[in-house]
Amino acid sequence: RELTIHNSKWLTNDDLIAVVRLIESGRVRTAPLISRRLDFSGYAEAVAAVSRGEIIKAVMVPSA
Repeated sequence: RELTIHNSKWLTNDDLIAVVRLIESGRVRTAPLISRRLDFSGYAEAVAAVSRGEIIKAVMVPSA
């Protein structure tokens, strides 16, 4: 149950801490932001779907 947050080069550490606190508090819900979850074997499918505009955010997860 890990969460990885990738930071933009424009954000400071204080900004990142604020984002984490918003997520932890439930004020920012991340689930609606994820269009699809795929295992790593679906990488090519995810890239193609993003390029077609079918999904915005795909999360790659290890195969079960």
